Amino acid sequence: MIKTNTSKRVNDFMDNQQNKIESWNINVPEIFFENEEKQKINVMILILKTILINTRDVLFSINTLDRETNTTGVSILVKTLIENTIDLKYSIRFYKNSSLEQISSIIEKSEFSMFGKNVKDKSKLAFDNVKINDKDTTLIYENYRKMCKIAHPDFEQLYSILRNMSKEYSPNLLLEFNLKSPIFSKSQHEMIMKLKDDLIQIIDQSINEIGIVVTDRYINSEDFIFDISSGVLFSAFTDKGLKKYQNEQTVKND
Repeated sequence: MIKTNTSKRVNDFMDNQQNKIESWNINVPEIFFENEEKQKINVMILILKTILINTRDVLFSINTLDRETNTTGVSILVKTLIENTIDLKYSIRFYKNSSLEQISSIIEKSEFSMFGKNVKDKSKLAFDNVKINDKDTTLIYENYRKMCKIAHPDFEQLYSILRNMSKEYSPNLLLEFNLKSPIFSKSQHEMIMKLKDDLIQIIDQSINEIGIVVTDRYINSEDFIFDISSGVLFSAFTDKGLKKYQNEQTVKND
């Protein structure tokens, strides 16, 4: 499992994503691109990097608040992390089904919501749907709702504070209740941090999946092959292509 619980691990995780994204263009000769496809990839790279830069700062901040066991603060940031995860997963579908014009215009439509769609709609398009209380939803969106609820105080949080003070309610608890009383238990905090770890795995997988779709769009050649099994896209000669290249070099040298 990928861990991002230190600044170094966050930087390593981001460097890995950067290398994967950059390889979609850098490691492939231009003759294997259709011009429009290349432009689409470049715009997608811009969108993905924007989401990941925000994700990087969110992860740094989560680590700081985690050390303080600030569950409310962590939850607010995990809410943003869920949004970014949904956007990255949704971008696979968006890239597959969009023209260059649609991809280019989406930047203008993303002033208030990435890709111009709300969180719930994107989650239903990108993740498996489930029924909860007879309503269609997704597990990731339900986690998003939970984080939104934690981010805003209500009387359920008061009950949580009192439960953390004592398993048995008594009027005296209200007298002992003060601004240093913890809202959430240690186990609740750990569950939220586990959710953060799960989201990191989805982010990494989503970038890998986009890379596979990008690779599938390249023009095939009997002289050249593409390999993205490591997550980073590499291009290499086939045996036939290598012999052809070597022959051409021999002719040049002669």
